[in-house]
Amino acid sequence: MGREGFVVRSRAVVGAVTLAGVLAATAAPAHAVERRPRAQDPLRVTVHCTEDGTELELQWRVDRLGTTYSLDTSALPWTADTVVDTGPLAVGTTGWQEDHWWLESQAGPARVALRAGGEVVSEKQLDVPDCDGWPGISAFAASSANQPGSPLAVGALTGVVTRGPDGATAAQALDGDVVAERDGTTHVVRGPVSQFWRATGGLDGRLGTPTTSQVENSDGTGFSTQFTSGAVWWSPATGAHSLKNWSFPYGVGTEGTRWAPGLGFPTDDGTDVRAADGSTFGWYQRFSEGVNYYSVAGAGFVANGAVLAEYAETGYEGGRLGWPVSSGEPFAYGDGSSAAEPYDSWRQRFQNGAIFSPFDGGPYPAHVLYGAIAARYQGGNDRTDFRFARALGYPVSDEIATADGTGAYAVFANQAGIYWSPATGAHEVVDAGYGFNGYYAYRGGPSSRLGYPTAPQAALTLANRFGSTGAVQQFSKGNLYARWDPATRDHQRFSVTGAFYPAWAARGWEGSDLGYPTSEEFSVIGGVRQTFEGGRLDWDYRTQRVTVTLT
Repeated sequence: MGREGFVVRSRAVVGAVTLAGVLAATAAPAHAVERRPRAQDPLRVTVHCTEDGTELELQWRVDRLGTTYSLDTSALPWTADTVVDTGPLAVGTTGWQEDHWWLESQAGPARVALRAGGEVVSEKQLDVPDCDGWPGISAFAASSANQPGSPLAVGALTGVVTRGPDGATAAQALDGDVVAERDGTTHVVRGPVSQFWRATGGLDGRLGTPTTSQVENSDGTGFSTQFTSGAVWWSPATGAHSLKNWSFPYGVGTEGTRWAPGLGFPTDDGTDVRAADGSTFGWYQRFSEGVNYYSVAGAGFVANGAVLAEYAETGYEGGRLGWPVSSGEPFAYGDGSSAAEPYDSWRQRFQNGAIFSPFDGGPYPAHVLYGAIAARYQGGNDRTDFRFARALGYPVSDEIATADGTGAYAVFANQAGIYWSPATGAHEVVDAGYGFNGYYAYRGGPSSRLGYPTAPQAALTLANRFGSTGAVQQFSKGNLYARWDPATRDHQRFSVTGAFYPAWAARGWEGSDLGYPTSEEFSVIGGVRQTFEGGRLDWDYRTQRVTVTLT
């Protein structure tokens, strides 16, 4: 048998819904938080026992466009009639790729390596099991696979035989079960997995008939067995547990493939979360490396470490963030000088926001952003174009309520902030270019005479009648201007607010005979004054009127 064509699978995320008033009270899961998210191995290898032979499932991650990736399978125990294409893999996009090969081979040790541009970036040592080819229970009992020392040996048959609704037959043994499907294909369920399977009802239970024999992880940490309606995984540290909701695309095989970043072994059998009417709204399941979530609102795996700890602080799925709608996604900040910076952080999206966390050793802790601020920062939840987030830099604060109690803001590493209120929406104020953020923060931010930003900054490159250029940012109570000053070779920043704002606007803003502001408001006898390039505005305490004086 040859190899199939490429099969690229992706996880569909169900559209997010609002949970307010939907969920009944549930206890928050007691999740471990001691480990941090980790970078993923770019190669995963899985061995399955199937009725067609031994299936080898390979997955590899493409991180570098324009680089030739190839799989080195020269150390696999192929037979002469097996045709394998080990040439360059034509991949035009980054991310996880997947292929399935069927081996007509001898059992034994094997090696698979992933090359990128000729360089070996990952390799796997595995042991191909002799796990198929026994036409019936008696044939298996007489085969070498059942000899002492074989990883598939189950000992003497006890004589207890059951038959399942699909025509399969299970013969109980001292250390497991030998199960023959209707067509005679025979599989073995061993040890703790066999005990778990029997406790769920065996052939008549929720897991159904085994579709593989036991397969050991390549690193020897445990093993798994697949069934028609689920899978059971076992390790010495976690015991035997089934995967919750088999319809969800969990990993299968020796290394928990399709789990990113590395779920590890299940530590329980999952917990349902009920809606107010008693129906199942979703569920979560704990694993040795984090927690997996699935609901009509979305799905995702939250890894142990900083992201899970931050999620716990918000109240898990019952808190303000709601349910995950993605697993951890690599995010790229770099120094902002290139669109091709390597990933250096995690971003995980939730119904109502996102959590950001650097890879191990990063300079900042994890931070959470909510709602409109998170949406503005992420630029529409894009997974690959990080230009806007890179310009602002990594979040250095969680979302903070403003002093007036009506809005919120978050602070970012590149001297920037995003400010939100119900009336104005979310807009950034940055230092890049004109120094607006430092000025705005110094004046009091949203509590200042400017109020909240209503638009991003805009360059004013057309010189006015005084030959001046600069930039403007609009706020709810006025405008903030930067004017280039050739004498100081810097931008001079001043705001125009209050009664002066409409009077100046009526004359034509910075393009008028007044030009750019050259001072803030200041008190004079009988009122308040502000100077401009072409004159001044005065406000009279007694008349409450603004007068214009041109110079």
